[in-house]
Amino acid sequence: MILNTRYFGEGKKDGGPGVEEKQHVESLFTVLAHLYAFSLSDFFLWLKVLDLDGHEKTIREAMNKFNKYHDPIVDQRVEQWRNGEKKEPEDLLDVFISVKDSNGEPLLSVAEIKAQCTVRLLENFLLMSHMTRVWL
Repeated sequence: MILNTRYFGEGKKDGGPGVEEKQHVESLFTVLAHLYAFSLSDFFLWLKVLDLDGHEKTIREAMNKFNKYHDPIVDQRVEQWRNGEKKEPEDLLDVFISVKDSNGEPLLSVAEIKAQCTVRLLENFLLMSHMTRVWL
């Protein structure tokens, strides 16, 4: 697992996903639906500032919702590693945080770690949809 958590919120009493998890998944699918979609500004770069089809605004809003759940987890975990509360990696996030360069300094900044986690989660959802398509 990437963030070593099942749900981003409390979840339901019956063990199912809560409102937070549903918002998270909806934002993931929104990003994936618009990320590779056709846009006039891809061909006419001067149209990009107009955002005629609204893709940039839609993706920006979805990513804000998406990051609302990830950023606090990453920030908290980075702080735990800096304070020495964590010493052994338990998940991919811990691996990203604990990687050091030849001088013993952290190899990735917090922004780079957040970006890597986002990319990995998007890839997981994209891969699942491709595998489902192959099996059908």
